[in-house]
Amino acid sequence: PPNHKIKKASIGTYKVVPWEYCKTATEAILKLKVQSSKPELKSKKLYSGGTSEVEERSGKTSEVNEHAIKIIAVEQHPNAINYTESVYSVPLALIFGNETSGVTEETLQSADQIVEIPMWGINKSLNVIVSAAIVSYWAVNTL
Repeated sequence: PPNHKIKKASIGTYKVVPWEYCKTATEAILKLKVQSSKPELKSKKLYSGGTSEVEERSGKTSEVNEHAIKIIAVEQHPNAINYTESVYSVPLALIFGNETSGVTEETLQSADQIVEIPMWGINKSLNVIVSAAIVSYWAVNTL
């Protein structure tokens, strides 16, 4: 925001979900890493010391305040591992790229890990929202 396409696609949720503009993904990653390394800067909503809704549902808890944020990029790449082999922990940031050009090399270098969804056949491509749903669902259910 402000962008009429985002306003329309989000159906107004941009008004209730905290967000911050960064010119590049690398800038956002740096801000997240700095924020997670300084407990006094941690957002209570993003880095609570208690259990999250996901943790309450799964019965698993994470020591959020003792770990820096883990940045995982989802991209087909020679250094990528199968998304089911990654160890997910909170706090966590998942990066999904543009459907045409993917995640930039600069962003991949800033990430802690690169994961991919294994695919077979000639056209090894998924819609970005489908990829986000697959990896996010797996991450949440393995916490």
